[in-house]
Amino acid sequence: MAYILVFGDSSTYGAWDYDGGGWVNRLRKFLDQKMAAHPKEFYMTYNLGIDGHSTEDWSPIFEEELKTRAKIAIEYDEPIVVIIELGGNDSYFINSQLRHNVPHQEFQKRLQKLFSIAKKTTKHVFYVSPAPCDESKTIPWVGDRELTFKNEYFKEYSNLAKAVCKVEKVGFIDVFDNVKKTAGFASRDGLHLSSKGHQKMFEIVKEALIKNKII
Repeated sequence: MAYILVFGDSSTYGAWDYDGGGWVNRLRKFLDQKMAAHPKEFYMTYNLGIDGHSTEDWSPIFEEELKTRAKIAIEYDEPIVVIIELGGNDSYFINSQLRHNVPHQEFQKRLQKLFSIAKKTTKHVFYVSPAPCDESKTIPWVGDRELTFKNEYFKEYSNLAKAVCKVEKVGFIDVFDNVKKTAGFASRDGLHLSSKGHQKMFEIVKEALIKNKII
């Protein structure tokens, strides 16, 4: 039994998953079906993915968004789980400015702030690493030629996040390698996941939550 709040970007939102609505929606469907089979169990899954958002964008609004979604759970003393999937939009390279969107230290600082806020509400906090991209379409990105997305950048920021998770004792869910091994993982723009990619993401996160006795 738990209220599961997933914060992130367009990957969290489920952009371009025409079949399943994204990995978070697949998780919700799985838990809804579980409740149907076991009426005494209870789950609420909130998708808080916002297109284009980075840790910089989430920092000023995270606490209020978390407080609003967690209100009923706190009132009824229900377990709360916070999952944060950020880093991809922090890591991209702005070609004309010769810099990453959010510098390394700022990324870690803001991520630590988000973890700190979440831990005031719950002990169940997880971080999901950025998924891979199809670099044939992201260097530069077909969606915006001003931006470059690389798997090297995603791995780099994932490692930065992993270091923060270790210090903050936050669960780290690494999806990169297993998603990249999935045939057809990327959508038509190379950056967002296809339905196959989102299915693999869902499976990885689901297993992590089962392993940690969340679901």
